[in-house]
Order: sequence, then C-alpha cells, then structure tokens
Amino acid sequence: MFPRYLLISQLSLLWLLLSAVTQASPQLSGIATHSELGQEQFLAALYSETLSKDADLLLNTQDAKRMELKILAREGIAPRRFTRMWIEGAAINMPAGAMNSHAENMLAFDQLFRGRLEMNDHLIFDFSPQQGTVIHLNSVHLGTIENPSFFDVLLRTWIGNVPLSSGYREALLMEGNIDAALLQRFTHMEPRLSRIAVVKNWNETILAAASAASSANSSSDNRGNISDNNSKKIAAVSSVKSSARQSGIALTNQSSLPGATQVAGATASITESTNASTIAPDAPAVNNTGDNADDALSQLTAQSLVAQQYYISDAMRRIYAQLIYPRRARELQQTGSIKIRIAVDAAGNITALQPLETSEHRLLNQAVESAIKASAPFPPLPPEITAQQLEFAVPITFTLGQS
Repeated sequence: MFPRYLLISQLSLLWLLLSAVTQASPQLSGIATHSELGQEQFLAALYSETLSKDADLLLNTQDAKRMELKILAREGIAPRRFTRMWIEGAAINMPAGAMNSHAENMLAFDQLFRGRLEMNDHLIFDFSPQQGTVIHLNSVHLGTIENPSFFDVLLRTWIGNVPLSSGYREALLMEGNIDAALLQRFTHMEPRLSRIAVVKNWNETILAAASAASSANSSSDNRGNISDNNSKKIAAVSSVKSSARQSGIALTNQSSLPGATQVAGATASITESTNASTIAPDAPAVNNTGDNADDALSQLTAQSLVAQQYYISDAMRRIYAQLIYPRRARELQQTGSIKIRIAVDAAGNITALQPLETSEHRLLNQAVESAIKASAPFPPLPPEITAQQLEFAVPITFTLGQS
C-alpha cells in the first residue's frame, strides 16, 4: 500500500489538474438575441467560470470568461456600426472619463475588423488574466488586447446597467438554464469555408496597408496595445489616420440616419403610428449596406473617443433629467423599454431620429419624445470630433420602481 502522505500528495495533484482544466473551460451562462427595428442582428453567448445572475460579480471576477457572437443580419453589419455599438455601450455603462484609459485599446479593437461582418460569422472574445482579450473571427486569430480590464469594457455593454436591449442582460445571466431550441440554433450556425478564407485575407490586407503606412510615416507611434504578429503594422495604419486628421484632413459627410424621421433642432418629434401604440412603425430597417451613418467613427483617434464618451454621457444625463414617468402609466402598471438613435449636427441640433426599440404603450413613447424635445438643442460638438454629425442611441427602460 502507498504511504498516506503519498496518497494525499497524489490526490492534491489530481485536484490541481482538474482545477486547471475547469479554469480553461468557462461554462455557458446564457444566450441572448439582439434585434433592432424588429430585425435580428446577432445571437450572443456569455461563458464564465462563475455562473451567477449577479452582473457585478461577473464583472469584478478575474476568472476566465468568453463572449461569442453569431451574426443573424442578412445584410451583415458594417464594421463602423459594429464598433459604434461597443463605444456607445462603454459611454453609457462606464463612469464619465473612463475611456481615457481604454481609448488606445478601443482604437486597436476597431482596427481588427477590416470588412463587413456577414451572416453566420462567428466572433469569439476570450479573456484570461494572463493573456488579456484574445479575438477570433471564424477561427481566425485577429489579435489580442493585452490590457486585463479591457474585456470588462466590452462585457459592460452586454450586462451593464444599460444593456443593448430589454431582456438582453437577463438572457445572458441564466446560470446555464437555456432554452433548448435557442441553444440548438446557436450551435448549428457556422460560417462557410469560403467566408473563412476571406477573413484570413484580412490579415494580409493589414500587412500590405501597414507596410505602405510605415514607409509614408516613419515616425508613427503605436496606437494600440495589440500583441499579435501584426501589432506594429496595424498600429501604423491607425497612426497615419490620426496624422491625417490632425492635419485637417477629415473625410466626413452630412448624410443623416437611413430611414430616420427628419427633424430640425428643438422641434424634434417622433411620429406615432395610426393606432398610437408604437413610435414610427413604418420606419425602414437599419441600413446595413454601408457606413454612411458612421461619420464620427470614420476618423477615430484616442482624443475623439474620449470626447465622444464625455459628449454622450452628458447628453444622456440631459435627457434623463427631463424624463418623467407618466402618472397614468404608473397607475396602469405600464412598463417597457424604448431605444432611439439620435443624430446631432456640429451645432448640437437634432437632425434625425430613428426608433430602434419601441414600447407597446403610447404614454411611455410620448414620455421619451417629450424628454428628447426638452433636451434639445445639445451642446456643440467638441473640436476633437471633426465629423459633421454624431449619432448615439438613447436606451430608456420604465419600471414600476421608477418615480
């Protein structure tokens, strides 16, 4: 027989090995569907070593975690619109000014996506304290953001106080209790082999563009904290864009939100439906065919990202300060979530509104309309934002606990 101390040592070693295996494989917490204007955009899955309904617990733990997206939008998602989702989520869910420490990381993140995300594309953001955030698209390694807290910037967009849409956070925090049909749908979505080949070519494009950028600008500095084989060359591309902007070269346009309700300054209004139950029901679906609606992101710099967060945070505070939960709606126990995209020009005037999510209750829709009207015009865009307009989404949820 083995001596007792040897048996204990072997059991301890076995426990450590099992712990390492467990830590390397976060468990599926939940799956959520994100939609805009009634059209599905993507399926999202959250994995964590710790399964909990407590969002703060997951945000504060340094255990291995993973976020996965599978694109559902038939027209795909333009890269700038995809990046904007994370920037807006950070602006709303992080303290004002928090982007200061992550602006370079967000720039690096933006540079990884060199083309449109297409239906069935599979994105994975893997986090470990040792590596940071490792990003793959269709099994192709795009890059790594080494900053250990950057993953939580992305995660707050999903499970922060203001998630992407109603029910989204709750669906991700299901502690593994997932609808079988939804799980099967998520599992069976896979990209085509031809699409995987296209994504592999992205890195070659980055290398070629970055080599040209390095030759044209030998003094380019590292714009992102990417520990990929292409990190310095990706950074060179970003540096050239920044230099062009600082020299006054800003390629922007004045196009408004596709299909949005056109308004002018403080007279902004949201069109009601004929049955008076939803906001602008006939508004066209979000235009995924191009990047026309992404003016402010076309010239991303660290300074513009920080300026955007301050501006969006201030605009949200202005709107929330004007928001009133209608007494009649409270009496009828009406609740709901509303999300509206606003476009403002350089002077701060509202130029377009587009409802992304609406409530079935007219009183709640009208309350949001009134709050936006009362908040306009917004302050002029700061000089760091050289685009001729800035767009941001305003998410508002009415609950019976709200006064």
